[in-house]
Amino acid sequence: MRHFLRHREAPHLAAGFTPGLASHPQPSAGQAPAAKCSRSAPRRVPLVACQPVLLTLLAALLLFAPSANAQEHLSTEEMQRIFDNANEAFTKAQAVHQSDAEAAKPLFEKALAGYRTLLKRGNIDNGYLHYNIGNAYLHMAQLGQAIASYKRAQQTIPGDPNLKRNLRLARRQVVDQFEPKRAHGAAVLWSWHTDVPRQVRFVVGAVTFALVWLLLLLRLLRLLPFQVRGWALASAFIAAACFVSLFTQELAGAGLGEAVIVAEEAQGWQGPSSAGYEPSFNRPLHEGVELKVLEVRPGWLRVELPDGRDTWLPETSVERV
Repeated sequence: MRHFLRHREAPHLAAGFTPGLASHPQPSAGQAPAAKCSRSAPRRVPLVACQPVLLTLLAALLLFAPSANAQEHLSTEEMQRIFDNANEAFTKAQAVHQSDAEAAKPLFEKALAGYRTLLKRGNIDNGYLHYNIGNAYLHMAQLGQAIASYKRAQQTIPGDPNLKRNLRLARRQVVDQFEPKRAHGAAVLWSWHTDVPRQVRFVVGAVTFALVWLLLLLRLLRLLPFQVRGWALASAFIAAACFVSLFTQELAGAGLGEAVIVAEEAQGWQGPSSAGYEPSFNRPLHEGVELKVLEVRPGWLRVELPDGRDTWLPETSVERV
């Protein structure tokens, strides 16, 4: 049985939008920031400023963290050189893009190649690198790859306001719009943990857990002149919420994960073949649609759409996140 999809024309980029990497504070117009490559979260410049991404903490960390395998991983000098070249290509691409989008594509691709090299050979998994990759794809109007990169960045910097802003912008340009599944009350209340970084939840949970036992110990030794039951219960509740959040996130990550359609069009099928099955919908899906992976077969994925319906898609038409 075929289903019908709602179709909406993709809006144009917002006036003045120039996605890029940034550092804090924002450089003045025309001023080239001094980039530093970093393994950890870099200082950020507002995204809308469209300056090359600055992972400033990486260089400092790398000075004190020698590579585990010098033959497989890049040296600090090589990483900094690749990072600087990628930023330079990104900045040039932005300038050219304003007058000639096609001429800017090779420069954006050069920047992408540099950022990917840092991810792969530099042994770096940094949310801001994924964020920069997403910005380059968004400039090139490759919505599927842009959204996939932004979703990877969300795994380590979920609360970054610039990331949220650019992801919303990319999602608004997706042709296929779905009414999301209605979340249950408990799911709505529990959604807070997606905006709080994993490291923050772990630290808060560990501190509050230790605080529970410290309060009880001090009260047992009669070193506190007041009742600690309320404070202990509050701390225990916060610790439990943090640790349960971390546990459920690990369980979710152990599943088949998510995916994004990156092909310009992808026909959904009622089974893992285009020969023996009918199409699931009256027209193809378009790039940028976010999916939940339910099942994997050779060359095919069974996925769930944002509205809860499922279909089979060729594996080559999607990007796993």
